[in-house]
Amino acid sequence: MSLDRTNRWFKDYSGSTVFTANFARELVADLQSDIENDGELSSEQKSRIPVFTLHKLVRSIAEKAFEISALAIIFMGNC
Repeated sequence: MSLDRTNRWFKDYSGSTVFTANFARELVADLQSDIENDGELSSEQKSRIPVFTLHKLVRSIAEKAFEISALAIIFMGNC
């Protein structure tokens, strides 16, 4: 996922939210930093670009979809 692509999506789909995910925490941190320091994106647009590790994104979706807590997911993962 590149910042150029994110900027293009905001131009093509104004008002949308762009979810980004990556396996590597370092790449997630780099992209988040790039977004925060970007001069083309407004503060409002920056707030609509959540950046996750893939694990955190899947966990968030599972918690919302199945109405279970993070503790339950951790327990189920350790069985």
